[in-house]
Amino acid sequence: MAESITLKVNGQAVPGDPIETAVGDTVRVTWTWTGAAGGTETIDVGVELKFQADKPALTGSAMYDIETFDTGGGTGTYYPPDEPLRTDGSGSSMELDITMNLRKQDGGLLLERITTVTVHDEMAFWMRWGMDHIGDQNPALSPMLSAFSAGSVSDEDRVSRFVEEVERSEFERQMISLGPMYMNDGLGLETEELLGDFRAFNELKVELDLNGEDAVVNHPVTLTFSTTELLVDSVRLDVLRNFMVVQPAPLWSDYDLMLEAKSTSTTALSNSILRESEAFDFSVSRMPWGDTVRMRGEGIQQDESFVLSTLPTSNLVYAPVSISLLTIVGLIGAFAMGLALTKSRRRTYLYMEIVLAPIVLLVALFGYPIPFIGIALGAVGFIWVVTAIASPRLVGVQRNASTPSYPKIACPACQTMNPITTDERPHRFNCQGCSRVIKIVA
Repeated sequence: MAESITLKVNGQAVPGDPIETAVGDTVRVTWTWTGAAGGTETIDVGVELKFQADKPALTGSAMYDIETFDTGGGTGTYYPPDEPLRTDGSGSSMELDITMNLRKQDGGLLLERITTVTVHDEMAFWMRWGMDHIGDQNPALSPMLSAFSAGSVSDEDRVSRFVEEVERSEFERQMISLGPMYMNDGLGLETEELLGDFRAFNELKVELDLNGEDAVVNHPVTLTFSTTELLVDSVRLDVLRNFMVVQPAPLWSDYDLMLEAKSTSTTALSNSILRESEAFDFSVSRMPWGDTVRMRGEGIQQDESFVLSTLPTSNLVYAPVSISLLTIVGLIGAFAMGLALTKSRRRTYLYMEIVLAPIVLLVALFGYPIPFIGIALGAVGFIWVVTAIASPRLVGVQRNASTPSYPKIACPACQTMNPITTDERPHRFNCQGCSRVIKIVA
């Protein structure tokens, strides 16, 4: 297989991706050349084949007398009569955007999922060509395309070089039942790993977006799968795992992935884990209003292995609002205990250690399981208690505590308050103000 192939006309490389079709045991490669002047002319056509990057290329050329004219109504690219190949040997690129929402419904757990698949390059051209042949009885069609029945598509709509509205609608309708076969065998994507089990969906909707171009050309195609599924509470779920069928001649060169899953305040995506791969950016966050799981990767290869799993639950013990409240209450209780222990002690060190509270909040914020939050909370509380006990006593408070409190009476002469330090009667003492003798009889 060639590493690269280039077509030149009059010494200028023809831009754009060629169309590959199978002809027996060979492959026909067709470029669309748009530099014709019109009428009769002579052109020099050259081909360059490179099998290895460090080896010289094989070249060949020939002169042709051609006549060109414009009939109008074309798509601007070659429309092959035979089914095009799905890959040129290097594979197409793909973008995946997945959003999920977990919520309660009728006492159970409902997972809403929207998966958007945007296909580029040769695979996008194959999909468009196949949609324009819905209902075609040509026995040479691959099983993935011949499985689609004509439905509402008429002979006038079929093989028109454009994807008509009726063809788009018919494709969306039949994908409800043919989706697993089309995705698995046609696109090389395992539906159960990417979308889930079609038989388990409560609702399934498929939408096709031609991205502003309805001609059968090499232009991106977007498929959107909207599904709802009832889940078993507190049973671990593989949300997403490696979904590409690895093939010797890859259908996909690489792909970009963006996934975001959210729960409500009373449901949880507990203990979410990404295993077997370091090619993705993975994060978990927990707020009082819900958990959020994010996964992102760019330029992921088709043989990348990974598993994203979580534990969906409606148990209030794991609910984000419960964990957030318990964490805050635990911090307040631990700090209040420290304040109580330092009632007669210096609190400077305890106030300095309040900076430890955000550590516990971050452990909860990053979605760590309850045992980790408990360990963090217990460690911070223990530090606060030890600091409170070890804090030095206040000197002024000690003196006040050791000084006894006596009743006082005013001197009749100078009104100075004098403490009565004994219960003996009669009792004589000198006034602390004027030094006169005061006698208390009873």
